[in-house]
Amino acid sequence: MVEKIILFGSGNYAAQKMNFIRDNYEILGYVDNAVKPGKTEYEGEYTKLNPSDITFYDNDSKIILLSFKWYEMYSQLIEMGVDEKRILFGNTFKPSLDVVEKLLSDEDVALNSQNGSLVIEYNKQKVICANETEFKSFIRNIVSERDSFYKCLTDLPVKPFSKRFGIELGTAVDRIYIERFIESNSEYIKGTVMEIAELKYAQKYQNQIDQSLILHINGWGKNVIKGDFVTGEGIIENSVDCLICTQTLLCIYDIHSAIKNIYKMLKPGGCALFTVPGITQLSLYDYRNWGQYWSFTEQSARKMCMEAFDSDKISTKVYGNVKTAMSFLYGVCAESLSEIDFEYDDEQFQVIIGIRVVK
Repeated sequence: MVEKIILFGSGNYAAQKMNFIRDNYEILGYVDNAVKPGKTEYEGEYTKLNPSDITFYDNDSKIILLSFKWYEMYSQLIEMGVDEKRILFGNTFKPSLDVVEKLLSDEDVALNSQNGSLVIEYNKQKVICANETEFKSFIRNIVSERDSFYKCLTDLPVKPFSKRFGIELGTAVDRIYIERFIESNSEYIKGTVMEIAELKYAQKYQNQIDQSLILHINGWGKNVIKGDFVTGEGIIENSVDCLICTQTLLCIYDIHSAIKNIYKMLKPGGCALFTVPGITQLSLYDYRNWGQYWSFTEQSARKMCMEAFDSDKISTKVYGNVKTAMSFLYGVCAESLSEIDFEYDDEQFQVIIGIRVVK
């Protein structure tokens, strides 16, 4: 006979555990603190109540804690007088979603409740944790024992290897991502193309460009236009087919005016290719001479562009992962990493955000 259970918690965390739960238990319903006491909501076909109304179901069924805040849920049920034998810890169910869950899924580690305290069985010993702080301390010690990488991280120096992005030894990590973004959008680099301060990237595509222009706030040199995205100085309406604007918007405080003037400058159907930093060192030269005001996320970059461009004409791409982000912060150059380090992009560690907008 399949055991009947009550689920404490709902949403994405619970959804990731649901296959395991349905294969092993019969669900009676949910309790969730988001539901007001005395009210009834529904999670699919199941009733969802406030924990104070848990007696609606019965007083014998097991209760599975389904949240990263499982310790708070556990404490809440204990304070409510729920028999601790009824409480099951969802973080021991598959799949494992964080470092603690992976540890608790090991065969030689078990988590139970006894007299209102958590009991960890590990290496044939029992450790009683009277509170969450004690529990985390013990788990932290186990992780330190088992994982040399964790110890390596805690021993990292507080100062970076380089404060110049590692360019003393090679290529800055973010430049790999910037160049990949430009290359992936090279079909848009055509007609009259403008770049900021220098022709760093446009010159690679001269065979598909009719005219190359440089926009510079001081305006000197051949094919250089003295212009300012904020004031609109030097901005000619409907004059540019493609703008290449890498790592520039971070130095413009009034990015709202800048985006509107960029829109104005582009020809109908024209394209702007932006890159902006996410996780980054500061460029002290820019910080002291021009100002460095912003770091972005994909969300903020997209919302910024929506002030002038239609949402369906905005395309974004996130580059970076925890390894390249840490390397970039510490000033490790790209050549010291492997090609495979740049193949995986994790939206939680956004080093560079690439944005393509079309007028």
